[in-house]
Amino acid sequence: MFSLVVFIPLAVVGSLGASALRRARPWLGRWLGSIGATAAILTYASFVFSVVETVVAPEIRDPNSWGPVLTPGAAALVVLPYAIGVAANTSVLVRLWRRTGTFTDRVHNGTRGAAP
Repeated sequence: MFSLVVFIPLAVVGSLGASALRRARPWLGRWLGSIGATAAILTYASFVFSVVETVVAPEIRDPNSWGPVLTPGAAALVVLPYAIGVAANTSVLVRLWRRTGTFTDRVHNGTRGAAP
């Protein structure tokens, strides 16, 4: 539930970008999609780093701590979905900026490579 504070805004920005790509504003969709994908990459990567850090360099824990002690195998299972998220969002980011197709909106009127 706590992570929804981060994931819902990222999903909203990414969805707005995808929606704008389908409509008559591909440049807006590219920028919104890029912002959402970059924010997701940074968020997921920081989470992966923090989990890996606790396994690689454990600190002295409070005996009354509620957090579990992760083994390397358990940490890999925890980190795997976020690592996949980093890879997927990186792929989206690369595809957004490699795209050199023809724009078919009213502003660019079918010209190639017209970007803001």
